[in-house]
Amino acid sequence: MYALDFDRGFDLLDVRWSGLFCPREVARYAAMVRRQFEEMAFAPGYLLRIDMAEAGVQSQESLAAFRREFAGFPPATRIAVVTQSKLAALQVLREMRQPYLEVAATADAALDWLIAARRPAQPALSSLPRFST
Repeated sequence: MYALDFDRGFDLLDVRWSGLFCPREVARYAAMVRRQFEEMAFAPGYLLRIDMAEAGVQSQESLAAFRREFAGFPPATRIAVVTQSKLAALQVLREMRQPYLEVAATADAALDWLIAARRPAQPALSSLPRFST
């Protein structure tokens, strides 16, 4: 149904979903995420990838449970959701209105987008010193 990985190197909470959640499962899932988030000493400002490639569009009851159970959860700096389903992407964009959210077609594309914000900016070639002989 779900798997969590806390990657300290990237300060990444990496989540994989499969199948559909019922409201009871959402409550159990949220309790586990909160507990492990605290145990891993994660803090606001982490990166979040939710791979929904193997999950379907969630029911309205489950969406309400997600809103309720994750109210007040420490915010991420960036969120990437993985899905190739247009309907799932629309549902995500309707439910998760954070301006720092991206929907990606693959897990690799999502990770690239997430960590791009952590890489130092590269100087433009025109700003590099010129050497002549």
